Amino acid sequence: FKRALAVFILETSKKDGVLASQKLVGALDMGGASTQITFVPSKPPPHSSKLKLYGNEYQLYTHSYLCYGKKEAERRYLAQLVKVWK
Repeated sequence: FKRALAVFILETSKKDGVLASQKLVGALDMGGASTQITFVPSKPPPHSSKLKLYGNEYQLYTHSYLCYGKKEAERRYLAQLVKVWK
């Protein structure tokens, strides 16, 4: 959660005096074993979090998908290759 939130904050930082968040859809962080996604939903679910940044308030939703990171994807891909070529 912390990494995905940090990515969101970095992406919403000021660029040339304008908040990049005016165009921001969300942030996706693909780690080794898991993937995290953070975005501003159109209708906030019950387990969303509030973030106030540069005078703007965001209702963020973050979710972590365990076993869907880069290393897990590589492991599954290689296992499938071995299965196909046996």
